[in-house]
Amino acid sequence: MRQQDFDLHIKVVAWLHLLESVLYIGGAVLLMVFFSGMGIMADDPEALGILTLAGSCFGGFLLLIGVPVALAGWGLLKQATWSRILAMVLAVLGLFLFPIGTFVGIYVIWVLTSPPAAAYFGDLVESDPVGSAGP
Repeated sequence: MRQQDFDLHIKVVAWLHLLESVLYIGGAVLLMVFFSGMGIMADDPEALGILTLAGSCFGGFLLLIGVPVALAGWGLLKQATWSRILAMVLAVLGLFLFPIGTFVGIYVIWVLTSPPAAAYFGDLVESDPVGSAGP
């Protein structure tokens, strides 16, 4: 794979993560507002408390997922070495979200484990050839 092609693949992976994080974080805000609004419309203080708590729990869960996804996307754009590992972990978890998460996860893993990825992120580790004697 040419370096120019690989750069494009990294940008696609990064923007996929950023788009996904917008969906998670936006969904979190919508859930919190929706559940609280339902509690307000019920005109019952007990319902307001329960629905606000439920919306906060569901929204908090989506935020818990969305923030690392956003960090991975941002880090990939900045060529941060930690972002490669984070994006691969998130891709493995995304494999279970069939069908879209599976396809995106496979693509992300393919890009981030390809040979140019180590050089791109500065992960090259010098290894001793087999059979060499060190001083």
